[in-house]
Amino acid sequence: ADMSTSMPMSMWQILESQPPPQAWTTIFGEKGERGEYMDGYSEYAMMARCAEDYRWAEKFSADAFASERASMMSHLYDNGRLWEHVSMVAFAEHYVLVDDDFGEETAIAKPFDTFQKQKEILSPGRIFGGVVLSDWEGLDNNGIEQKLAAFKEKGIDYVRIECNFGLADNIGGATQLDNPIFSARFGRLAEAAKKCQSQEMVPLVLLQVPWREPGEDSNVYFEKAAKLFASALKYEEVESKRVIFETRPPIGVSAQEEKDLGATARISLG
Repeated sequence: ADMSTSMPMSMWQILESQPPPQAWTTIFGEKGERGEYMDGYSEYAMMARCAEDYRWAEKFSADAFASERASMMSHLYDNGRLWEHVSMVAFAEHYVLVDDDFGEETAIAKPFDTFQKQKEILSPGRIFGGVVLSDWEGLDNNGIEQKLAAFKEKGIDYVRIECNFGLADNIGGATQLDNPIFSARFGRLAEAAKKCQSQEMVPLVLLQVPWREPGEDSNVYFEKAAKLFASALKYEEVESKRVIFETRPPIGVSAQEEKDLGATARISLG
């Protein structure tokens, strides 16, 4: 039988055709054993990691960092064993939107090209390619639409949109999330999610609010943010079935307090 017609291939098709529990296991595995690999470093962050973490300055000139890392990541994605543990890869934009067909730019495209070849080789619906939309707040509507259309043309399954509201001291309490400045960010986030869906790509939204605050403060932040975001999604008529929502669970324990806990207590926190 033709697998391409008997099984949905894109993340969008899977979320559309399967009940949420089944779609979850299709994407992440029966026990959630397969997850997302983040290759979403900005060009600047990638260069810094090559110098500081890899210590490549001892081996290569800085001009060669980008192409060397691209070769390294291409080799990783060419390893079939990776897909036993990984079902999704979120790429930085500069790996996906490569305009130049020559020289250095061609080398930069290698990781995503290798991933796409693996996607063709593996059974349909086995792995999914994403991209980090890093400037969703700075682009106007036309700019977002053009960029998303370019992602769609490249065969992207999902678009990662990250929104960090910052520290509790900067927010000034969970009730401040009703402030027009924050409300505008929720609205813009929902607009971006809707535009992803208009291109039949799944928005994966990472929403970050303070999660280590004492007492019930972290829970209050989470509940408030979740309600405001849900309202914004409803206003923009975003289809809830085809959104992946990611956040940090509120635990109300500081990093130092967690470090001081025993192993059993730490496990109970998740």
